Amino acid sequence: MRIEIDRVRVEYPARRGQRPVVALQDVSFQVGAGEFVAILGPSGCGKSTLLAVVAGLMAPTAGEVRFVEESASLGDGVRGAGQLRGEPLRALSAVVFQEFALFPWRTVLDNVTFGLEVRGVAPARRRAIGQQYLEMVGLPMVAHRYPFELSGGMKQRVGIARALAVHPRVLLMDEPLSALDAQTRALLQQDLLRLWEQSGQTVLYVTHNIEEAAFLADRVVVLTRRPGRIRAEVTVPFGRPRGEELLATGEFAAFVQRLWGLLREDARLAMWQVDGYAPEVEAHVPATAGGVALSQPAPQPASEPPPPAPGHGLGGTPPQAAVGAGRAEPGGTGGAVVARRAAKPPARTLSKGWLGAISVAV
Repeated sequence: MRIEIDRVRVEYPARRGQRPVVALQDVSFQVGAGEFVAILGPSGCGKSTLLAVVAGLMAPTAGEVRFVEESASLGDGVRGAGQLRGEPLRALSAVVFQEFALFPWRTVLDNVTFGLEVRGVAPARRRAIGQQYLEMVGLPMVAHRYPFELSGGMKQRVGIARALAVHPRVLLMDEPLSALDAQTRALLQQDLLRLWEQSGQTVLYVTHNIEEAAFLADRVVVLTRRPGRIRAEVTVPFGRPRGEELLATGEFAAFVQRLWGLLREDARLAMWQVDGYAPEVEAHVPATAGGVALSQPAPQPASEPPPPAPGHGLGGTPPQAAVGAGRAEPGGTGGAVVARRAAKPPARTLSKGWLGAISVAV
């Protein structure tokens, strides 16, 4: 499944006498079928907002997102939007967010099978599928335990298993490892790569962590500070499979510094950017590595706090996991699945307070 993001703009309406806030401006790029793409940018640049638009949790002010499946049975270059491998296009995507969002009154197995239960899958069948995915994430022994009995890393693995259990075409991940300690995060990065290589799914992965983006992704999309625009799309130069030994090489360190160079000035300025205020002095800062030249505010005086170190995460993401948020739109799309179209501006609070722990397309 390919994702096409076409000129997406998201604007939050004005409130309390302030000007409207443009979170994203004219964002366009594609994620190829089976590709792992990371979105990297300074705090508040609209990374999570973009993922919410792709997931269908909010509508863009302008532009659209399309899910496209190339079907060999329909001929080369023809987009199929009816049946895929004998199954209807129902749940196109599953989303895993930073917070675990597990139901505390359900066992681990019942949490993993929740999306299947809502779809009406028979109890015996969904239990078998749930056990299969708990095996994949290394947690078959906790199937009948409750979330309060698990560590943070185990809870996140349960969330990942729940997303994978509904067999999504696209897996959307919003900083899923940022709340974990460094050791657990390093281990789960390896687990994510293993699961992705097994499933072959299309992955769009939001992160603040530069090293994580460089280690996991095939390609990194770098966003500017708000309003988020694409500064650069950078192909990761390392082959696969990737092991931990890559992290200790000079080539990896040099690539991380290259990404940090694209982010540094925007990250510094984003520290001062809040609703109703942004530095006003303009300076022309040319983009590199395939980006476009953008007009950016000039650097602040030397008395500013220093910029965040590479990989340091600022800000947070809303506590939610959405399973199967995407749906196909019947007819009129030339075979492309138009997942999200422009609509009225989203509520200002939506990106930080989405309601409900899980949304399932049925």
